Amino acid sequence: MRAQLPREKAAWAESQQKAALLLSGEKMNDPTNGSTHFYQARLNPGWARRLVSKVRIGAHMFAKLPGSN
Repeated sequence: MRAQLPREKAAWAESQQKAALLLSGEKMNDPTNGSTHFYQARLNPGWARRLVSKVRIGAHMFAKLPGSN
């Protein structure tokens, strides 16, 4: 499989910067509030019904398992 070059160069650069911050241990804001799962909000998949929804960002819902911190 051939590696693909990113189409959105600014978004790619931003993701690389954020990844570097995370790997360095730098404290970052978590816009998902600790979510561990995500899905398209319009789909509302059955498996997601057991999750606790945390936040919607664009077309996606971010959630986590009940009782997890």
